Amino acid sequence: MKQMLDVLNFLRVQKIVIGDFKFDNMMLAENLKIKAIDFGHAVFEKKQKRLFSDKDIKNGKNNHKKYLYIAPEIRNGQSCSSIADIYSFGYSSQKYINGITLKDDKVNDFFEQCLMSDPKNRISADLALIHPIFNPLYDFVFCFNSTKNFEISDNNTKIKLHDRVVYYEHPEYSFELHCCSSKNKREFSTFKLNSNEKHLLRKTANQEEAEQRAYGLLGFRAIVGNVVIPIQHLAFSYLTS
Repeated sequence: MKQMLDVLNFLRVQKIVIGDFKFDNMMLAENLKIKAIDFGHAVFEKKQKRLFSDKDIKNGKNNHKKYLYIAPEIRNGQSCSSIADIYSFGYSSQKYINGITLKDDKVNDFFEQCLMSDPKNRISADLALIHPIFNPLYDFVFCFNSTKNFEISDNNTKIKLHDRVVYYEHPEYSFELHCCSSKNKREFSTFKLNSNEKHLLRKTANQEEAEQRAYGLLGFRAIVGNVVIPIQHLAFSYLTS
């Protein structure tokens, strides 16, 4: 699931919508890396095409059970964004694990947010990657808690470790890596609001403000300029923007 979300997050940055995402579109390479195939219905968000005609919608073909994995906005002939693929991802993932007893509120919450009918309330790929169900994957990642401070440089590149923060400096970009291992390490992707612990991904009236507060509370993060992002999202597009 994590690797599939990595793929969808990459496509999100590129503003590409697969449209009919399903597990059949994912292949497992020999190195156990997930690769996406079959982009036959994929479109750029700015150049969309409808998968269902007005006739399909009128006669109910768009709601046939074999198309229920496709996001509602696509089935209804509406414009869409990469977040439509999250619905398909959630539908396929939930169906795959159907029958497995998962007594975990975090899992239920994750699928609930993936399968929101209204795309405005649906979780995006970048936020899905930092949902609490993935916390175990990030424990002690990039842990340099016991590493002594150092500084090295090569031509125009400078790398420095100081007080559990790695500073990477380049003439065209720079960023910081914060160690995720500490005695007072916060939960990777939760925060407290009004004395009740809630997932940072819970939608609110002011989603932008909620996201900014959530990012500011990440215990394991990268800082690029004034932007705080989870380290697994650190892509060249962030560094050059």
